[in-house]
Amino acid sequence: MTTSNNLRPRQQSLLLVESDCAFVKSFVANLNFYGAFDIHISRTAADAFEKFRLNFYGAIIIDVALPDMTGNEACKRMRDSGVLVPILMLTLVDSDAELIQALNAGANDYVNRSMRIGVLLARLRAHLHHYEKNRSLAFAIGPLIVDPERKCVTDRRGQRIADLTSKELQILMYLHSNGAKPTPRLELLERIWGYNPAVNTHTIESHIYRLRRKIDADPEQPSLLVTEKGGYRLAPEE
Repeated sequence: MTTSNNLRPRQQSLLLVESDCAFVKSFVANLNFYGAFDIHISRTAADAFEKFRLNFYGAIIIDVALPDMTGNEACKRMRDSGVLVPILMLTLVDSDAELIQALNAGANDYVNRSMRIGVLLARLRAHLHHYEKNRSLAFAIGPLIVDPERKCVTDRRGQRIADLTSKELQILMYLHSNGAKPTPRLELLERIWGYNPAVNTHTIESHIYRLRRKIDADPEQPSLLVTEKGGYRLAPEE
């Protein structure tokens, strides 16, 4: 099996986190019949965390009962670490309480293990379509991705690097729209803040400083948000 570090892998990779070997064999065979995914398996939450750290997966399916922690806890930890891709929870029992727990943990959906595979795939594809539609608004700065829908910066695997304020996002989007051409400070002020006597170039400089601390490895010698000719520009996509 292979994975891709590109923003949009050619074949969608799916991580199944499930410890029941018999269920995994049957589930994978059914999914392979449709040929829609490159399927990877983790038997524990800890292994899933490590796999996601090293690879890109378009979606994750997690069983609610894992050997080392609950599926809900694993889902919450993934979300807290910045994982943005669709997550579906698998369960043996349908209950409102479990559904609420799964959604509160950050899952996109909650499905019964006995659900017909065609129905599960339809629901999974719907979540993937919504996710990809939102990602189509995203753009790259060097090795990072700015996600306007979620107001955050991620790496190429979708791991959240930093959250953005509305103004920070507007600054990055406007700089991106200007491409390689440096944008003067006064132009940024006009475009982002409009006519406002309470703001000045120091306002821009403060926001740029905070942005660099979020996205540049060395804010004192920035390589992604560069000062040039009285203004600023973004590094091109790598």
